Amino acid sequence: MKLEIRLCGFGGQGLILASKLLSQAAIIDGKIATQYQTYGAQVRGGTVKGDVVISDKRIDHPTVIKPDMLVIMSQDAYKKYGNFVKDDGIIITDPFYVKGIEREHIEVPFYETVKEELHSTLPLNMMIISFLAKYTNTVSEESIKKAVLEKIPPHTVEINTKALEIGAEFGEKFKK
Repeated sequence: MKLEIRLCGFGGQGLILASKLLSQAAIIDGKIATQYQTYGAQVRGGTVKGDVVISDKRIDHPTVIKPDMLVIMSQDAYKKYGNFVKDDGIIITDPFYVKGIEREHIEVPFYETVKEELHSTLPLNMMIISFLAKYTNTVSEESIKKAVLEKIPPHTVEINTKALEIGAEFGEKFKK
């Protein structure tokens, strides 16, 4: 098993942290994982991507070339990375941020859901990684939670834990 995942959007959405936590969770599960990130020129708001490769065997190439899963969280990221997914790859978008996708994709309302249910958009990234863990069955929910709790500030535990629960529910709902 080898899975290449790219999370892309704009700076400030927490996608780089999400990619780090996803790879850390894979390591906690005893898998081999790499993580690589790219930032846009701006400090906040520029296009970013966080690449994660998860495998149960040696990884020959540590960066994502053509992702199996592409999570797109901004229109600019779609323009920049939308054509780099594998032919049979899965594109996941948030309809709040991304419009006019010309190929098959899955729309998951991350932003609207986290805003409505948690009254904050800060844990959006936590919802995304929990969704990916459940949707792909590549990383366990327990490892995601452990990786998150080791990294986040104590005063954010409750809201981030709720975001993880919501993400897992969505992952189950959208699973094929």
